[in-house]
Amino acid sequence: EIVKTTKSGRVISIGDFIICPSQRYCINEVISNIGLKKFTCVEGGHSCGKKELLKNVALGFNYPESTQKRIKLGSHIEYRDLVGIHVSSETSNQFHWKKGILTQSMIDGNFLILDSWDQSSVETCQYFTGILDNKCLYLPNGETYSASSRFILTCTVNSERKLNSQTKLSNNHRWQCVSIPTLNHLDIVFLLLNKFPNLKTIIPKLVDIFEEVKLISFCILND
Repeated sequence: EIVKTTKSGRVISIGDFIICPSQRYCINEVISNIGLKKFTCVEGGHSCGKKELLKNVALGFNYPESTQKRIKLGSHIEYRDLVGIHVSSETSNQFHWKKGILTQSMIDGNFLILDSWDQSSVETCQYFTGILDNKCLYLPNGETYSASSRFILTCTVNSERKLNSQTKLSNNHRWQCVSIPTLNHLDIVFLLLNKFPNLKTIIPKLVDIFEEVKLISFCILND
Protein backbone atom coordinates (compact mmCIF):
# COMPACT_ATOMS: atom_id res chain seq x y z
CA GLU A 1 0.00 0.00 0.00
CA ILE A 2 1.69 3.20 -1.19
CA VAL A 3 -0.71 5.82 0.19
CA LYS A 4 -1.76 5.45 3.84
CA THR A 5 -4.67 7.43 5.23
CA THR A 6 -6.60 7.81 8.47
CA LYS A 7 -10.20 6.65 8.76
CA SER A 8 -11.29 10.18 7.88
CA GLY A 9 -9.31 10.03 4.63
CA ARG A 10 -6.39 12.24 5.66
CA VAL A 11 -3.14 11.17 4.01
CA ILE A 12 -0.45 10.41 6.62
CA SER A 13 2.25 8.89 4.42
CA ILE A 14 3.13 8.23 0.80
CA GLY A 15 5.45 5.28 0.35
CA ASP A 16 8.36 5.86 2.73
CA PHE A 17 7.61 9.58 3.09
CA ILE A 18 5.84 10.42 6.35
CA ILE A 19 3.86 13.66 6.23
CA CYS A 20 4.66 15.79 9.28
CA PRO A 21 1.99 18.09 10.77
CA SER A 22 3.50 21.42 9.64
CA GLN A 23 4.03 20.11 6.10
CA ARG A 24 0.60 18.57 5.58
CA TYR A 25 -1.04 21.47 3.75
CA CYS A 26 1.80 22.13 1.31
CA ILE A 27 2.29 18.42 0.55
CA ASN A 28 -1.40 18.05 -0.20
CA GLU A 29 -0.95 20.99 -2.58
CA VAL A 30 1.92 19.16 -4.32
CA ILE A 31 -0.25 16.05 -4.70
CA SER A 32 -3.12 18.11 -6.09
CA ASN A 33 -0.92 19.97 -8.61
CA ILE A 34 0.68 16.78 -9.90
CA GLY A 35 -2.71 15.09 -10.13
CA LEU A 36 -3.80 17.96 -12.40
CA LYS A 37 -0.62 17.55 -14.52
CA LYS A 38 0.64 21.00 -13.55
CA PHE A 39 4.35 21.77 -13.74
CA THR A 40 5.19 21.54 -10.05
CA CYS A 41 8.20 23.12 -8.35
CA VAL A 42 9.03 22.02 -4.79
CA GLU A 43 11.06 24.60 -2.88
CA GLY A 44 12.77 24.04 0.44
CA GLY A 45 15.95 24.21 2.43
CA HIS A 46 18.85 21.78 2.41
CA SER A 47 17.82 18.14 2.99
CA CYS A 48 14.15 18.87 3.69
CA GLY A 49 13.06 15.89 1.55
CA LYS A 50 12.16 17.55 -1.74
CA LYS A 51 13.32 14.70 -4.00
CA GLU A 52 12.01 11.97 -1.71
CA LEU A 53 8.60 13.63 -1.62
CA LEU A 54 8.37 13.77 -5.42
CA LYS A 55 9.61 10.19 -5.82
CA ASN A 56 6.98 8.86 -3.42
CA VAL A 57 4.20 11.01 -4.88
CA ALA A 58 5.13 9.52 -8.26
CA LEU A 59 4.63 6.03 -6.80
CA GLY A 60 1.23 7.13 -5.52
CA PHE A 61 0.24 8.12 -9.06
CA ASN A 62 1.34 4.74 -10.42
CA TYR A 63 4.76 5.72 -11.72
CA PRO A 64 7.05 2.87 -10.65
CA GLU A 65 10.75 3.58 -10.21
CA SER A 66 11.47 2.39 -13.76
CA THR A 67 9.36 5.29 -15.10
CA GLN A 68 10.81 7.91 -12.76
CA LYS A 69 13.71 9.88 -14.22
CA ARG A 70 15.89 12.46 -12.50
CA ILE A 71 18.20 15.06 -14.03
CA LYS A 72 20.74 16.72 -11.74
CA LEU A 73 21.08 20.20 -13.19
CA GLY A 74 24.06 22.52 -12.93
CA SER A 75 26.11 24.99 -14.92
CA HIS A 76 27.96 22.06 -16.53
CA ILE A 77 24.75 20.61 -18.03
CA GLU A 78 23.79 21.93 -21.47
CA TYR A 79 20.38 21.49 -23.05
CA ARG A 80 22.04 19.42 -25.80
CA ASP A 81 22.93 16.83 -23.17
CA LEU A 82 19.23 16.49 -22.37
CA VAL A 83 17.55 16.52 -25.78
CA GLY A 84 19.99 14.31 -27.71
CA ILE A 85 23.09 14.23 -29.88
CA HIS A 86 24.29 12.87 -33.21
CA VAL A 87 26.37 9.71 -32.78
CA SER A 88 28.23 7.58 -35.28
CA SER A 89 26.69 4.30 -36.39
CA GLU A 90 28.42 1.03 -35.49
CA THR A 91 27.63 -0.44 -38.90
CA SER A 92 28.33 2.52 -41.19
CA ASN A 93 30.16 5.83 -41.36
CA GLN A 94 26.95 7.80 -41.00
CA PHE A 95 25.63 9.70 -38.01
CA HIS A 96 22.24 9.12 -36.45
CA TRP A 97 20.24 10.97 -33.83
CA LYS A 98 20.25 9.54 -30.30
CA LYS A 99 17.50 10.87 -28.04
CA GLY A 100 18.49 12.34 -24.69
CA ILE A 101 16.82 11.67 -21.35
CA LEU A 102 14.46 14.66 -21.67
CA THR A 103 13.26 13.72 -25.15
CA GLN A 104 12.83 10.06 -24.26
CA SER A 105 10.99 10.89 -21.03
CA MET A 106 8.49 13.07 -22.89
CA ILE A 107 7.86 10.35 -25.46
CA ASP A 108 7.60 7.53 -22.91
CA GLY A 109 5.40 9.50 -20.50
CA ASN A 110 7.78 9.35 -17.56
CA PHE A 111 7.74 11.22 -14.25
CA LEU A 112 10.69 13.60 -14.62
CA ILE A 113 12.38 15.45 -11.75
CA LEU A 114 14.66 18.38 -12.61
CA ASP A 115 16.80 18.40 -9.49
CA SER A 116 18.35 21.79 -8.54
CA TRP A 117 16.46 23.81 -11.14
CA ASP A 118 17.91 26.91 -9.48
CA GLN A 119 21.39 25.79 -10.59
CA SER A 120 20.54 25.36 -14.27
CA SER A 121 22.41 27.46 -16.83
CA VAL A 122 20.61 30.40 -18.44
CA GLU A 123 20.73 28.61 -21.82
CA THR A 124 19.15 25.45 -20.42
CA CYS A 125 16.53 27.44 -18.54
CA GLN A 126 15.58 29.32 -21.71
CA TYR A 127 15.30 26.06 -23.66
CA PHE A 128 12.74 24.72 -21.18
CA THR A 129 10.52 27.73 -21.80
CA GLY A 130 9.06 26.09 -24.91
CA ILE A 131 8.24 22.91 -23.02
CA LEU A 132 6.64 24.82 -20.15
CA ASP A 133 4.60 26.99 -22.50
CA ASN A 134 3.24 24.43 -24.98
CA LYS A 135 4.47 20.96 -23.89
CA CYS A 136 6.42 20.58 -27.13
CA LEU A 137 10.09 19.87 -27.69
CA TYR A 138 11.81 21.36 -30.71
CA LEU A 139 14.99 19.44 -31.50
CA PRO A 140 18.09 20.80 -33.25
CA ASN A 141 17.63 18.15 -35.99
CA GLY A 142 14.32 19.75 -37.00
CA GLU A 143 11.99 17.23 -35.33
CA THR A 144 9.22 18.24 -32.97
CA TYR A 145 7.81 16.07 -30.20
CA SER A 146 4.66 16.59 -28.17
CA ALA A 147 4.64 15.27 -24.62
CA SER A 148 2.79 12.05 -23.86
CA SER A 149 -0.37 12.47 -21.80
CA ARG A 150 1.41 10.54 -19.03
CA PHE A 151 4.42 12.88 -18.94
CA ILE A 152 4.87 14.73 -15.64
CA LEU A 153 7.49 17.46 -15.24
CA THR A 154 8.58 18.56 -11.77
CA CYS A 155 11.58 20.33 -10.29
CA THR A 156 13.25 21.11 -6.99
CA VAL A 157 14.69 24.43 -5.83
CA ASN A 158 16.93 25.02 -2.81
CA SER A 159 15.41 28.08 -1.16
CA GLU A 160 18.72 28.77 0.61
CA ARG A 161 20.48 29.47 -2.69
CA LYS A 162 20.14 32.59 -4.79
CA LEU A 163 18.19 32.04 -8.01
CA ASN A 164 19.58 33.31 -11.28
CA SER A 165 17.37 35.87 -13.05
CA GLN A 166 16.27 33.50 -15.81
CA THR A 167 15.18 30.87 -13.29
CA LYS A 168 13.20 33.51 -11.41
CA LEU A 169 11.47 34.52 -14.63
CA SER A 170 10.53 30.94 -15.46
CA ASN A 171 9.33 30.29 -11.91
CA ASN A 172 7.09 33.35 -11.84
CA HIS A 173 4.22 31.98 -13.90
CA ARG A 174 5.20 28.70 -15.55
CA TRP A 175 5.68 26.60 -12.41
CA GLN A 176 3.24 25.93 -9.60
CA CYS A 177 5.65 26.52 -6.72
CA VAL A 178 5.12 24.97 -3.30
CA SER A 179 7.42 25.70 -0.35
CA ILE A 180 8.18 22.91 2.12
CA PRO A 181 8.76 24.32 5.63
CA THR A 182 11.70 23.25 7.77
CA LEU A 183 10.86 20.57 10.34
CA ASN A 184 10.08 21.96 13.77
CA HIS A 185 10.35 20.24 17.16
CA LEU A 186 6.93 18.58 16.99
CA ASP A 187 7.58 17.40 13.42
CA ILE A 188 10.80 15.66 14.38
CA VAL A 189 9.13 13.94 17.33
CA PHE A 190 6.20 12.90 15.11
CA LEU A 191 8.57 11.56 12.45
CA LEU A 192 10.64 9.50 14.88
CA LEU A 193 7.58 8.11 16.67
CA ASN A 194 6.28 6.82 13.34
CA LYS A 195 9.64 5.32 12.42
CA PHE A 196 10.53 3.91 15.84
CA PRO A 197 7.34 3.39 17.89
CA ASN A 198 9.19 1.16 20.39
CA LEU A 199 11.30 4.17 21.46
CA LYS A 200 8.36 6.43 22.26
CA THR A 201 9.43 6.96 25.88
CA ILE A 202 12.86 8.38 25.02
CA ILE A 203 12.30 10.07 21.65
CA PRO A 204 11.19 13.48 23.07
CA LYS A 205 14.37 13.64 25.18
CA LEU A 206 16.54 12.62 22.21
CA VAL A 207 15.04 15.43 20.15
CA ASP A 208 15.75 17.91 22.96
CA ILE A 209 19.40 16.81 23.01
CA PHE A 210 19.61 17.03 19.20
CA GLU A 211 18.30 20.60 19.21
CA GLU A 212 20.72 21.66 21.96
CA VAL A 213 23.67 20.23 20.00
CA LYS A 214 22.41 21.88 16.82
CA LEU A 215 22.51 25.29 18.49
CA ILE A 216 26.21 25.00 19.34
CA SER A 217 27.35 23.12 16.22
CA PHE A 218 28.68 24.64 13.01
CA CYS A 219 27.62 21.56 11.03
CA ILE A 220 24.31 20.97 9.27
CA LEU A 221 22.57 18.35 11.42
CA ASN A 222 19.19 18.15 9.68
CA ASP A 223 20.30 15.14 7.62
